[in-house]
Amino acid sequence: MHKIHDQYQVDRDIIYMMLLLLVSIILIFWYGSTIPAFESFRTGFFVILLITVWLVGMYVGKFGKHWKK
Repeated sequence: MHKIHDQYQVDRDIIYMMLLLLVSIILIFWYGSTIPAFESFRTGFFVILLITVWLVGMYVGKFGKHWKK
């Protein structure tokens, strides 16, 4: 029973990360579309953001169980 709760907690963390990423993407494209010079920067920033969120998501998924005891 405790293991199922831990798994649910990890899944909820990952869902939260995905929502945070989605909001970030919307903000980047919303503000980026108003600034012509931001086009190339937006692409690079998006890639960096995606990798960062993925790594944090993997970290939370792997070690989150140990923190929540």
